[in-house]
Amino acid sequence: MMSDVPEDKGGTVYIIFFILGIATLLPWNVFINSSDYFSFRFQGTSYQNNFENFFGICFNVSNVFSLAYATKYGNNISMFNKVVIPLLVQALVFSITTAIVLVPPASISGMTVFAITIPTCLVSGLLTALLQGGTFGLAARFPPKYSQAVMAGQGLGGAGVSLAKLATLLGAAANSNAATYKDLRMSNFTYFLIASLFSFVSVAAYLMLDKLPFAKYYCTGMALSSEEKKEPLLDDGGTDGDSGGEISTEKLREIYGKIKDKMIAVLLVFWVTLAVFPSVTVHIQSMHNYDDPSKDLSFSPDGNGAGRFFGDIWVPFMFLAFNGMDLAGRMLAGSFDVIPSDKLFLASAARLIFIPLFMVCNVRSNVATDKSLFPILLKTDAAPLIIMFLFALSNGYVSSRLMMVAPSFVPAADQQLAGMMMAFFLVIGLGLGSVTSFFTAYLTCECNPFSG
Repeated sequence: MMSDVPEDKGGTVYIIFFILGIATLLPWNVFINSSDYFSFRFQGTSYQNNFENFFGICFNVSNVFSLAYATKYGNNISMFNKVVIPLLVQALVFSITTAIVLVPPASISGMTVFAITIPTCLVSGLLTALLQGGTFGLAARFPPKYSQAVMAGQGLGGAGVSLAKLATLLGAAANSNAATYKDLRMSNFTYFLIASLFSFVSVAAYLMLDKLPFAKYYCTGMALSSEEKKEPLLDDGGTDGDSGGEISTEKLREIYGKIKDKMIAVLLVFWVTLAVFPSVTVHIQSMHNYDDPSKDLSFSPDGNGAGRFFGDIWVPFMFLAFNGMDLAGRMLAGSFDVIPSDKLFLASAARLIFIPLFMVCNVRSNVATDKSLFPILLKTDAAPLIIMFLFALSNGYVSSRLMMVAPSFVPAADQQLAGMMMAFFLVIGLGLGSVTSFFTAYLTCECNPFSG
């Protein structure tokens, strides 16, 4: 009976899932928002201008394969090992990156930093898959708003990271090209260190779940019939569910048949997003800065300067715009059912229009040759900003609604698996988007996207 359901006092369980949501995408957000640091470290290499593409494909492809394994053989992996172990190893990975910040460029080459960073992206992708699959699977046992909490946490993580980077930049020299490594070292050391510490905060938050009656009610199966009992949250030696072993192909097909439109829709959402963000959007320059994106546009004493916003602040602000509006969309999904569940697939498909819209903005991927297969049709700074707002808002809202409603289309005993399968298709979309980003990069610069 509903009257027997414990109360989520103070929204504690919701907050915990929110924190875990931040943690699931923290590695990705940290790497893609550190463009100033990595661009400096990779100076003189062929990866200085295209490392985002390599980060994306390494992180997301390893993510896909890891989550595929976790979805198929998830019954052999305890919830403890899906959540706590990835968070602890993730903290170690961040610690390595933090330590490298303290090594000056004179002591280590850009190629060496790249050779170290790429494996950390691969490991982070593997860990994120386990953590993301476990977190969404766990949230699927709860009412839909707890899946939305995870999605909202992911959005806040991105917005917080972007805001932190923008604040750091505003405190630096007006012309980012004049920055020395000393200018970047302390801010990025602090940045990566905070990421490491947050992983430990997330572990502590997860361990609290076992002490909360509301969480126990859903996690240990008291909300289900006796044959649908679940595992204890902190069981670090058992399997996920009573049966153990791998999940049968028939069961996977059964669940796929019930929610395939939701799976394909969430795949499409993130495929479109990663196809242009950040590989294309990072090269959109202000029309005030058409001739030379590297020039200092600070306000001059005579009042003729265009302002920093149109210079070194423009691209970081675009990151913040995406993450802020993405967060807004994820939060709105928990309160407003604007798009019916049977129309979510159409909404995700409609987002394809954003790809050509970004392409005809002032994309300056190759300033030296000024080559692009697309003319600049949207010759106003308002255009890319409005497109970015709608692009990000729809990304957050549609993806969150899909993750919320999909588990409700299967029996309660299969909802955790449905949540993991949705997460699997989500990361397939991320992987496909990362691969596609090399092609979209080529279209906007008529250059070799693999060599910068």
